[in-house]
Amino acid sequence: MSIFDEISEQSRRAILMNLMDGSRSVNEIVEATGLRQPNVSNHLARLRAKGIVSTSRIGRHIYYSISKAEVEDALNAIIRTSESPTTGASLSDLVIPYARAACRGDERECNRIIDQALRTNRELIPLYTELLSAAMTTIGEWYLSGAIDDAQEHMTSSITERQMARIMNYLGAPNPTGGVAVIGAAPHNHHTIGLRMLSDFLTSQNWSVKFLGANVPIPSFLREVSDSRPEIVLISCAHEDGVEWTLRLIRELVSQRGKEGRPQIGVGGWMVNEDPKRFLDEGADFLATSLVQFSEVILPTVTAHRG
Repeated sequence: MSIFDEISEQSRRAILMNLMDGSRSVNEIVEATGLRQPNVSNHLARLRAKGIVSTSRIGRHIYYSISKAEVEDALNAIIRTSESPTTGASLSDLVIPYARAACRGDERECNRIIDQALRTNRELIPLYTELLSAAMTTIGEWYLSGAIDDAQEHMTSSITERQMARIMNYLGAPNPTGGVAVIGAAPHNHHTIGLRMLSDFLTSQNWSVKFLGANVPIPSFLREVSDSRPEIVLISCAHEDGVEWTLRLIRELVSQRGKEGRPQIGVGGWMVNEDPKRFLDEGADFLATSLVQFSEVILPTVTAHRG
């Protein structure tokens, strides 16, 4: 269950708002909120079980506090969004402001824009595709035109990855009860935002995801696949220098498949879009061209194949 769900209940929201000013005992929370002591204790027990609050003992008294700095940051944003009127801005309206703020390195402004988006959009795919992917596409165009340099382009990627982590923190991640996926990029491939979006989506769909990241040595990649026995492997190839390494990884994965034909291998990224047949000819089973395509076309097919 997400933090959004936890603070949607009025009493828990009042307790958390009180704790954001500092540690409190049960009696202090009762006095500040006007809630009955048994209700406060029950809500605190629930919040503690969810990892949202923690306890410390001073003498005979137990004090409650927000458990982690990142949780407090998330709660700040969520409480603001839950109590603020919607602005009416669509996700597309936020693309250019976000891209400009990211290029300036203004992460506080990026936080504010994401918070604004969350006021009316709490679905992962629109937030990722209509806002963050669109912003990164715009930033890529600015980079190719020379409007921003390499440092700024790298900075925007780092900021956007952190914003994705914030969004996942807000929306919550269910316990994995579905399939297993291994996701990563072969050597000489350093861009992983698209892979991270696929990883987050699968996580939101109850999959257990082994996210290996960028520039993974092929023996290490193969070892993880052998150990995890995933239903699917997703590979990104976004740079020309990484093409041959990616093709080699695909061939190795195909060679170690079991009789059941697992794992299914999906590929995506700039270089794949340039010449998809080359990757399919080496043994890739499908192309992951976008998050929407993957969620609406590929994943249902994979799920049906598992059944």
